[in-house]
Amino acid sequence: SLSLSLLLRYIDSASEPDPLGQFAWLEMQLGTAAQAGLSGLIMGHIPPTLDSYTRKALWQQVYATAYWETVSRHAGTLAGQLFAHSHSNSFRVWGEPAVAAESESPSLLTLTSVSPIYGGNPAFFRASLGSGSGAGGSGGGSAADAATPLRLTDVQGYYTPLPNGTAAPQFVPLYDARSTYGLSSLSNAAYSLLGAGFLSDVVPGAPWTRWASDFRARSPGTAPEETVGCDGGAACRLDFSCMVLHGLSEASYHACL
Repeated sequence: SLSLSLLLRYIDSASEPDPLGQFAWLEMQLGTAAQAGLSGLIMGHIPPTLDSYTRKALWQQVYATAYWETVSRHAGTLAGQLFAHSHSNSFRVWGEPAVAAESESPSLLTLTSVSPIYGGNPAFFRASLGSGSGAGGSGGGSAADAATPLRLTDVQGYYTPLPNGTAAPQFVPLYDARSTYGLSSLSNAAYSLLGAGFLSDVVPGAPWTRWASDFRARSPGTAPEETVGCDGGAACRLDFSCMVLHGLSEASYHACL
């Protein structure tokens, strides 16, 4: 796994084009992994995307652009991208749909926290890695998958409703990304279909309603659509669709709207 120092919102980009040489290091690590037939799982706190609440960039755009250019050059080497910070469960699609390596590469995922700040329930997650696009964890793939880079094959979330008084918390399943949201994989292509489905999917229990409920680990005392901070109407669903499909920069997000 590869971990970055992600306080890239506050650094003077004019004097620090590559803070601590992180982008050069990331380029080297992913290149080395590719040559060795390995994969790189990128993990960090603050994602190089728009914030899930303010819709403002969390990194200075020059750094976000450098990151995504590096990731795009090594799309076939990525095992996944896992981030946090926003205390919400979400995703960001990246890359060009026409570029197979990018379309098939794992989407960026943001995961909520054990801390119940911002009204969410405490939650934690288990990530499964494997070869190919199989639904299981490590191993179990076919012989043809042996040469396929290791990638995230699923993410399972667990949460606990905030207990009353002295009751002990009891964690129960929150979601299983592939089966809950009908994903064929955790790729950009699969998540693109989910995000586009937000525009028309308003059937109770279907992906939009379920994803909205899971956004803050089923916030106590709120209806599913209220957990995302809006009424679940057409304008709200368009806003969230644009965020997950075009939320790498403020310019692309506003162009979508």
